[in-house]
Amino acid sequence: MDLRFIDIPKIENDTLLEDLAKALFKANDLYENVNINGRPGQKQDGVDVFARRKDNLKWVGIQCKVRSTNKSFTKADLILEIDQAKKFNPQLSEYYLYTTLSRDNITQQNVREIGDELAQNNEFLFDIKFWEDIEGMLKQKEYETVYFQFYHKFFVDNLNLGRTTNFTEDYCANIGGQPDVHASGQ
Repeated sequence: MDLRFIDIPKIENDTLLEDLAKALFKANDLYENVNINGRPGQKQDGVDVFARRKDNLKWVGIQCKVRSTNKSFTKADLILEIDQAKKFNPQLSEYYLYTTLSRDNITQQNVREIGDELAQNNEFLFDIKFWEDIEGMLKQKEYETVYFQFYHKFFVDNLNLGRTTNFTEDYCANIGGQPDVHASGQ
């Protein structure tokens, strides 16, 4: 299925976005030990999902933020999240903010500036994944199962469509080596 031209609806629930981020990281061969951090109501040190890189065994943190509006993250908003993530134990080498916010140049500028400051202080790498980035990942072949897990209602099957007629024999559903007479209208 070619997903490039499908608009994937934004997630509107914090817990679902955390589950999606976890599933995306689990589906990526670079990471292991991918987990949700704690439970609702517990102190999380700015990390909703954590993982460990397989290549260097360093820890990665992910903070998830659902945005019901397209209001930019201020630099202060981002610094607050980063300051919390600095307390995560063990120390993070990478920190990502996954958000349903549409790609935004003001937020991108703030992320670049903060990223430069963190690099100068030899702290973790910081980046943001906007909804378009998340949507782009979901459309990649390696994340097809994640897409199906979270958006299965967008997949169409013959139970939803009913039986189709006038297919050539090559496209008929075969049962025991014989064309399905219901599918071909016979």
